[in-house]
Amino acid sequence: MEILSKTVEKMSSYTTNSDINQVFAVMENEIVKFLRGKKIYIYLIIIGLLLALDIGISLMVENSGEKMSITQDGDAIAHSILGNLYLVLFIMATLFTAGAICSEYEDRTALILLTKPIKRPTIVFGKFLASMVVGFATLLLFLIVVIFFKAVGNGTINGDLFAGMGVFLVYIMAITGVAMLVSAFAKKSSTSALLTLFVLLILPIILESILSARGIDPWFFLGSLGDTGRAVIEGGGEPLRDIAAMLVWTIVTMAGSIFLFKKRQF
Repeated sequence: MEILSKTVEKMSSYTTNSDINQVFAVMENEIVKFLRGKKIYIYLIIIGLLLALDIGISLMVENSGEKMSITQDGDAIAHSILGNLYLVLFIMATLFTAGAICSEYEDRTALILLTKPIKRPTIVFGKFLASMVVGFATLLLFLIVVIFFKAVGNGTINGDLFAGMGVFLVYIMAITGVAMLVSAFAKKSSTSALLTLFVLLILPIILESILSARGIDPWFFLGSLGDTGRAVIEGGGEPLRDIAAMLVWTIVTMAGSIFLFKKRQF
């Protein structure tokens, strides 16, 4: 509450034309909340476990009768790590974005926030950027790990690796937009987290199965788009088409989030 009061005071000191400053003030407040909360520790533990499982299982599994090694099969280990990056990003959206809007009503902090000269879209964009910062930090961590295994294992480090990470960044925009939309709709953070996980992880599997059974390629669903970054890193995929779809997801969901937030009352 003290952090919120200081943030509101800072935003109130700006003029009505300083929406950008207010956006960054909201973003700063959200990031401080992330760092001081327990969710960041849960998130780091999950990342550590997934990386440990990826690396450990890869080293224990035999390939053509021989166990993999870091020096000889670092590229394959990096491939396995990238394969689970989309799952980590789903967890990020669930932990840090799903409660972004609904938590303000659940904790009654919106009573303070909305009495000040702050536009609701400003609040939405500030919270969106805060989640993007967490997502960017996650990508940076995975980039360091992947570069390490590629370098040690005589893998290829070229422009495709960084281009693929850029695609993952656009993907984060899309899933963050979805989580923001769910948060603007839900009444409680716990409900929003479950709905976000369902919409991002379970629902696409069901819909993709239905469409695939009817001969329709479900490439435009977020589940399928989640592998675009890895495909680009490996020199394949259709990045321009998939990036366009991600941007559509971002624009539509963010517009929906702002609309619902504007209509929402206590």
